[in-house]
Amino acid sequence: MSLVIQHCVVYKFACDLSDADYVGYTAPQLHHRIAKYKYSVIGKHLLEVRGDKNLVNEDQFRVLKKCHGKFDSLVYEMLFIKELRPRE
Repeated sequence: MSLVIQHCVVYKFACDLSDADYVGYTAPQLHHRIAKYKYSVIGKHLLEVRGDKNLVNEDQFRVLKKCHGKFDSLVYEMLFIKELRPRE
Protein backbone atom coordinates (compact mmCIF):
# COMPACT_ATOMS: atom_id res chain seq x y z
CA MET A 1 0.00 0.00 0.00
CA SER A 2 1.30 3.41 -0.90
CA LEU A 3 2.25 5.38 2.19
CA VAL A 4 0.46 8.54 1.07
CA ILE A 5 -2.96 6.86 0.90
CA GLN A 6 -2.73 5.69 4.52
CA HIS A 7 -4.84 7.56 7.04
CA CYS A 8 -4.58 8.15 10.78
CA VAL A 9 -0.78 8.33 10.73
CA VAL A 10 2.04 10.25 12.35
CA TYR A 11 4.46 11.42 9.67
CA LYS A 12 7.68 13.33 9.24
CA PHE A 13 8.46 15.94 6.60
CA ALA A 14 12.17 16.33 5.83
CA CYS A 15 13.30 19.14 3.54
CA ASP A 16 15.92 17.91 1.10
CA LEU A 17 17.60 21.34 0.90
CA SER A 18 17.94 22.10 4.61
CA ASP A 19 17.88 20.50 8.04
CA ALA A 20 14.22 21.42 8.54
CA ASP A 21 12.07 18.57 9.82
CA TYR A 22 8.42 18.60 10.84
CA VAL A 23 6.38 15.92 12.60
CA GLY A 24 2.60 15.91 12.42
CA TYR A 25 -0.41 13.64 12.30
CA THR A 26 -3.37 13.36 9.99
CA ALA A 27 -6.67 11.53 10.25
CA PRO A 28 -7.49 11.83 6.51
CA GLN A 29 -5.23 10.20 3.95
CA LEU A 30 -1.72 11.63 3.99
CA HIS A 31 -1.86 12.81 0.38
CA HIS A 32 -4.77 15.14 1.29
CA ARG A 33 -2.64 16.66 4.06
CA ILE A 34 0.36 17.02 1.74
CA ALA A 35 -1.79 18.93 -0.78
CA LYS A 36 -2.65 21.51 1.90
CA TYR A 37 0.97 22.16 2.91
CA LYS A 38 1.58 24.96 0.44
CA TYR A 39 -0.66 27.07 2.71
CA SER A 40 1.18 26.19 5.93
CA VAL A 41 4.55 26.57 7.60
CA ILE A 42 5.99 23.97 5.21
CA GLY A 43 4.83 26.03 2.22
CA LYS A 44 6.43 29.12 3.76
CA HIS A 45 9.67 27.20 4.30
CA LEU A 46 9.68 25.93 0.69
CA LEU A 47 9.05 29.45 -0.56
CA GLU A 48 12.09 30.66 1.43
CA VAL A 49 14.53 27.88 0.44
CA ARG A 50 13.27 27.00 -3.05
CA GLY A 51 11.41 30.11 -4.14
CA ASP A 52 8.21 28.14 -4.76
CA LYS A 53 5.71 26.90 -2.18
CA ASN A 54 4.26 24.41 -4.68
CA LEU A 55 7.34 22.16 -4.66
CA VAL A 56 6.08 19.77 -2.00
CA ASN A 57 7.27 16.30 -2.94
CA GLU A 58 5.67 13.15 -1.50
CA ASP A 59 9.17 11.66 -1.16
CA GLN A 60 9.84 14.25 1.57
CA PHE A 61 7.22 12.57 3.80
CA ARG A 62 7.68 9.38 5.76
CA VAL A 63 5.06 7.60 7.84
CA LEU A 64 6.44 7.11 11.34
CA LYS A 65 3.49 5.29 12.89
CA LYS A 66 0.11 3.99 11.79
CA CYS A 67 -2.34 4.79 14.60
CA HIS A 68 -5.78 3.61 15.69
CA GLY A 69 -7.39 6.95 16.52
CA LYS A 70 -6.87 10.62 17.33
CA PHE A 71 -5.64 10.06 20.90
CA ASP A 72 -3.13 7.46 19.70
CA SER A 73 -1.96 9.86 16.98
CA LEU A 74 -1.51 12.78 19.37
CA VAL A 75 0.52 10.70 21.83
CA TYR A 76 2.85 9.35 19.14
CA GLU A 77 3.16 12.77 17.51
CA MET A 78 4.30 14.21 20.84
CA LEU A 79 6.80 11.36 21.37
CA PHE A 80 8.30 11.73 17.89
CA ILE A 81 8.55 15.52 18.28
CA LYS A 82 10.35 15.05 21.59
CA GLU A 83 12.72 12.57 19.93
CA LEU A 84 13.36 14.96 17.02
CA ARG A 85 14.05 18.02 19.17
CA PRO A 86 17.77 18.49 19.82
CA ARG A 87 18.91 18.17 23.42
CA GLU A 88 19.98 21.38 25.11
